[in-house]
Amino acid sequence: MKKNYRIGELAAHCGLSRRTIDYYTQLGLLRPVARTTGNYRLYDAKTPARIAEIRALQARRLSLSEIVDRLNGASVEGDVVERFRQVARELDRLHGELAEIWPRVREARLEHARHRELGQAARDTLMRTRGLAALLDSLVVETLTGQER
Repeated sequence: MKKNYRIGELAAHCGLSRRTIDYYTQLGLLRPVARTTGNYRLYDAKTPARIAEIRALQARRLSLSEIVDRLNGASVEGDVVERFRQVARELDRLHGELAEIWPRVREARLEHARHRELGQAARDTLMRTRGLAALLDSLVVETLTGQER
């Protein structure tokens, strides 16, 4: 394993761009251990593991500022509290969205129920109409044949 990586080597080794390595360095997530005579930054052999840790924290949806805090020794307790606050904010946002759309959902349900009721009423009316038509047919037949009820 190499002792030190130049920025391009580190980027290639970790599957990131040089720009990302540079950005992580500016944020304080990565720290070069030395510079070459050509003024290239050198990162030690532990840096790929640190990058893996950064990416794992990003996968858990932590922001880069949260990652900086965590990797620079911020308490996990504070981290957990902040995550709860984020979840609470998201729940509040979703509650607001639900409050906005609920009247439309309720109206659609009522409209659906009205359509269903109208459909049932139409079916009932059709059956009664058919019954009346059959009754009229029988009365006509009786009248034409001279039969009484």
